[in-house]
Amino acid sequence: MFEATSKRRYAKRATAVFTTTVASVLLGLGPCDAASLDHAVIGSTSGAAAEFSSTLDRSAKHMTPGFEQAMAVNAILLSMSGTRSELAPALDQIRSCGAPQAGMATLSMVAESRRNQLDTVRALQVDALPGGAILRSALDDALTMSLNADEAFVEWARHRSTGGCSASLTEDSAYQSGLSFSERATQAKQRFVDLWNPVAQLYGLSQRTADDI
Repeated sequence: MFEATSKRRYAKRATAVFTTTVASVLLGLGPCDAASLDHAVIGSTSGAAAEFSSTLDRSAKHMTPGFEQAMAVNAILLSMSGTRSELAPALDQIRSCGAPQAGMATLSMVAESRRNQLDTVRALQVDALPGGAILRSALDDALTMSLNADEAFVEWARHRSTGGCSASLTEDSAYQSGLSFSERATQAKQRFVDLWNPVAQLYGLSQRTADDI
């Protein structure tokens, strides 16, 4: 009887050690962390076991192709946010004629950034994301409309800077074209974020609004 009891205790201990080792590999724990985890496994309650399982699930999710692809999309969105932040000050410089040449230079850089972002989007791997192809297409549309708006505003800025700021805000065809493309870009961005936010939530990434990108 004593021998059977010892075997059961040994089996329980071996199972705990095995679980600890697997967790250490998956989570990248050091020796001290592994020892703490070993103690937690052996003396765990059902609640602690559930939390441990949840941690493993999250770690496994972050090792999937879907997570890596979602992170690639998120990186582009961060870049788009930075580009957008440069746009309004440049437009103000041109509208006010305070520094139209500087504003035009900034708009040209914004447009170039959009082109690079668009190229990156079109090369994205999205097969592991829910609705990945549709998601990529929606982001492509949003960036295309944004780029068209930027290019139209660059042309308007050229009119303003070379004509002594005489080009009208309301009648200049390039300016009106820029406004039209901007409106379409906002609509395309809204369609994209409606698709993106559930995916972002799935992988623990920030959700967005159309104004963020």
